[in-house]
Parts: sequence; C-alpha cells; structure tokens
Amino acid sequence: MTADRASITFTITVKNNDGDNTVFTRIQSFTKSKQGTTGPTGIQGVTGDGGNYTRYVFRRRASAGHYPGGGGSYDSPALP
Repeated sequence: MTADRASITFTITVKNNDGDNTVFTRIQSFTKSKQGTTGPTGIQGVTGDGGNYTRYVFRRRASAGHYPGGGGSYDSPALP
C-alpha cells in the first residue's frame, strides 16, 4: 500500500436453511501508522531506597538431627 489510507469492498453471501440467499456488502478501511513527534519529558519518579537491604546468612547442618553447633557450612544467597 503506497497511500496513507486505502479500503476494500467485499461481498458476503449467506444461505439459510430454506435456500434463500442474503447478501452483505462491507467496506474495510486501512490506515498506515506513522511515528508522531516526541512528547514532553515525564515527571521525576519516586526516589529509591538508596540500595539499603538486609542480607541473610543461613547455616547448614553437617548432618541430619539436632544441631549442637560445630561443623556444617554457611550459605549466603545471591542478592537480586
């Protein structure tokens, strides 16, 4: 399509149970999308938390059962 706007006309024929035809003519139009001009700058967003976060460190047991202390390893989950 070379023009900014165009249309097509088409016909739909419907036949009912009695064999009677009904004809519908429809027009479908098309329009090209074009880029507009740049809009104004938006408002300033809300200030973030400055990178403050809480870091959790978990201690894993060396074996199952009661954890009396000693042994095991520390695990620090990755930060988002």
